[in-house]
Amino acid sequence: MGSGDRLTRAFRAQAEAGVAEARQRLASARSGLSLLLGGEALQAASAPLPEAQGTRGDLEALRRQTEAARAGAQAAQGALKPEVGLTAGLGTARYTWTEGGNWSQIGLGAKWTFSFSDLRKASAAKAAARAAELGLRWQEQQAGR
Repeated sequence: MGSGDRLTRAFRAQAEAGVAEARQRLASARSGLSLLLGGEALQAASAPLPEAQGTRGDLEALRRQTEAARAGAQAAQGALKPEVGLTAGLGTARYTWTEGGNWSQIGLGAKWTFSFSDLRKASAAKAAARAAELGLRWQEQQAGR
């Protein structure tokens, strides 16, 4: 093998790597544009790829993070709601088998503590959940390409 042949192979490998990088950048730009447009507007322009075997670790991690963010948002929303309680009781006060009486009690209570900091926390949790969902969608689109 001559040095010219090696040089040709190296040049070809470098050109193929550049093409692969350009294709990845194009796919990333398409995904970004599709995400910005709020839909799957550019999906028709690209052919669907076959599903890969197995689960990608990065996608699974993002799915779990998204679930955790949603649960955090629900918990933060729960702090804004009022608490309601119901109590009931029955009893007997007898001196003897023939003397005494029965009593019953039912109680209903509600408590609502409103705090602007809790409202801000709930808003921040919602935003974090939305960001996690968008990040997951972005990564799934990238993986699909």
